Amino acid sequence: MEQKEIFEKLANVTLKSVENISNWYKAILYIERQEKSVGFKSSYLNEKEEEIFIDTEADYFTSKAVQELYKLTQSHNLTHINWNKAKFIIDSKNKIDIEYYRDENWQNEVDNLES
Repeated sequence: MEQKEIFEKLANVTLKSVENISNWYKAILYIERQEKSVGFKSSYLNEKEEEIFIDTEADYFTSKAVQELYKLTQSHNLTHINWNKAKFIIDSKNKIDIEYYRDENWQNEVDNLES
């Protein structure tokens, strides 16, 4: 899967979460990624820049796309090495932005649960 296809999949999931909301300015898909699992939550910003959390309808294929994105970022851009969280943002004019980061505290919590 290529990066463009992955971004299209993430954009579709993100836009689906706000399809019945009229006053959204930005829609955000929060991604939590581990080696064998991916978690999602969504929110949107209204015109007052208030963040409202909403339901997310992501499926197996969305999780698979995130794992593919992880592989791509690990082999092509060292600034995104070993991320475990990402924020996929799309605005009402369909401009896309993605932020990758590593949350070491969260990773330690996950590692402690697994041991």
